[in-house]
Amino acid sequence: MTSAADLCVTADWILPLDGPPIPNGRITIAGHRIAEIDAGGERVRLMRHDPRPQGVTHLHYKDCVILPGLINAHTHLDLSGWSGDFISPPKLWDWIPEVVRFRRSNAYRPGEAIRDGLQAVLAGGAVGVVDVIPPDWFTWGLVPEQGADPDGDQQMPEWEPSRLRVLSMIECLAPTGRMRIPPEELLQHHAMACRQMGWEIGLSPHAPYTVPMSVLKEVVKVAVDHNATLTMHIAETEEEAVFLSTGGGAFRDMLKHLSAYRDGVFSGGNSLQDVLEVLVQAPRVLLIHGNYLGRSQIDFLCQFRDRLAVVYCPRSHEFFGHTPYPLEQFLEASIPVLLGTDSRASHPDISMLGELQAVRRKHPHIEAETNIRMATSTAANVLGWENDLGNLAVGRLASFTVVHVDGLASKKDPYEAVLSPHAQVCAVWLAGKLAYQQTGHAGEQEGSVA
Repeated sequence: MTSAADLCVTADWILPLDGPPIPNGRITIAGHRIAEIDAGGERVRLMRHDPRPQGVTHLHYKDCVILPGLINAHTHLDLSGWSGDFISPPKLWDWIPEVVRFRRSNAYRPGEAIRDGLQAVLAGGAVGVVDVIPPDWFTWGLVPEQGADPDGDQQMPEWEPSRLRVLSMIECLAPTGRMRIPPEELLQHHAMACRQMGWEIGLSPHAPYTVPMSVLKEVVKVAVDHNATLTMHIAETEEEAVFLSTGGGAFRDMLKHLSAYRDGVFSGGNSLQDVLEVLVQAPRVLLIHGNYLGRSQIDFLCQFRDRLAVVYCPRSHEFFGHTPYPLEQFLEASIPVLLGTDSRASHPDISMLGELQAVRRKHPHIEAETNIRMATSTAANVLGWENDLGNLAVGRLASFTVVHVDGLASKKDPYEAVLSPHAQVCAVWLAGKLAYQQTGHAGEQEGSVA
């Protein structure tokens, strides 16, 4: 223990993920980090005298499981104010123009949406998020006034949830053949703004139907030059392969409808395999969705699984009515699979616990621990966050999620209890501080010894 303990948090179960579940577990927090983790909670309550350290507050979460803070590997926070609705599952090429229309309307208030979205991410159990943000976001007024310290010492805005880890991916679009701001320059603007927000940076060429191969190669080169993470929506629909091969079909009609089509930019003659062969040159790649990646493509991606992952968004996948997701095939190939919520335009609440529960419902044969790891340790390892997040262990940040479960269910299997449809996030801790608490689910303070 590097410093005096400040707080002991106990619960029915702790899932450290770097070891077996701990019944009646106790996490002792010193400063921002975990100083001790053990099965001491029940022992403390049963002993006749009080062995607890002087001045330490003790908090107990009844009928709860504590697990590493969840990581939302894909969302679009600027759409958190979405107010649209669809009677039936839309086609992606019909849905995108509705999103464009919303972003051009008076109802689109991206600064407010990002604030609300970050709070919703917390409420859903996440301590980290990978967000794709539009290329003009630094004009929205989120960034502190010009003249801030270029070394990043400017105080973060008051509304920013303290220590929520954000990897902000600047979206790259070039449907007419070139980006409005070249990728190198765009990343520099993005980096300067993110530094003042306390966010990490990455690049997001949007999709194969909005970023031609020539521009994709430019973006990947910038990612290589800056050792930046890259993410791209790919194989979200079967129509992508048609568009890449022929330059026609539903996506060409969509681009024409949006006045974003130019002859010769997408002339066909390409495939998803061609796109993947460019993407895997980046230092770290997140393939968003991958709903229709086939066996040959999965076999190809196996070679790069040390720096590549697929991000599955189960409830967004359900919203669009896609065919069954190839989750088992990815896992059998040892390709890391992360979980994301996608945006509020295709998702009910941006809750990562909800995504875990959806995976359990849609893929009941996947082991519960494997399910939870996709949103914790696997995500942290892929994103390079493993030194602080992903597991609960001494020395790591005290960032964890508290899930209220049925008391009887938790006695059988704490992993399964977390995935129960009735489980709820009741609290989220970020670096030793309570960042979110659901009304009516406060921990029971057992008092502090002065």
